[in-house]
Amino acid sequence: MNRRITLAAAAVILSTGGLRAQANHPLVGKWNIEFQRGQRMENGTVTPMMGTGELVIALRGDSLVATLTTSGTRPDGSVAPPAVMSGKPDGGQAVFVHKTTAQLNMNGEARTADAVTTWTLKVNGDQLEGTMLREIKDVMLQVPMEPSPVKGKRVG
Repeated sequence: MNRRITLAAAAVILSTGGLRAQANHPLVGKWNIEFQRGQRMENGTVTPMMGTGELVIALRGDSLVATLTTSGTRPDGSVAPPAVMSGKPDGGQAVFVHKTTAQLNMNGEARTADAVTTWTLKVNGDQLEGTMLREIKDVMLQVPMEPSPVKGKRVG
């Protein structure tokens, strides 16, 4: 009888650990990523400005919280503060929305505008892939905004 109780207790412990492991979403972890940080338009020609950074994703309750720390400096020499965004897990992927202020320089006139960036990310092994779409409000852009690729590699 004691042996059956021991085996039953071991089965409960193992199944609880299995549930805890399943609670982690495949996006949870630390990622080195590459993405389009911005774009420059000169004489009608659009040039993407690429960037790199560290993306840390954690599971908090039923949401994923991502913190993006970008590498390098902005064109004005300042360092961007970490961006924090959240999203709901959907299978092996998640969509994160980040609201911020974009800095624009149009015909030598600098101004700011509200921006919304939507990150759609999924995992393929230790590779991160997806897109980001940045929409700048109140700006008459001559080129439509298109999603740009995001790629990354798990580092932790």
